[in-house]
Amino acid sequence: MRDDLETLLRRASQHDESAVAVLLQQHLPALRAFVRLKAGPMLLAKESCSDLAQSVCRDVLENADRFRFGGDAEFRKWLFTTAMRKIRLP
Repeated sequence: MRDDLETLLRRASQHDESAVAVLLQQHLPALRAFVRLKAGPMLLAKESCSDLAQSVCRDVLENADRFRFGGDAEFRKWLFTTAMRKIRLP
């Protein structure tokens, strides 16, 4: 049985490596595409989309216990908002 997102987030916040792997498999491709579209050329000249996306994932996973689950759309919003903060940092 496939775990739902809420269960995966809870397990990932408890450092469950299999939950982290599933979350990454599900969301990393879209996150990379988002970063590629939103990051400016100056930032992309310094860092790759993959490195930026991995940094966002690390931030999200480190703070997964703070996320109040409101559904898949809310999680994606949180993920992409975190990415925008990372991209906009000087």
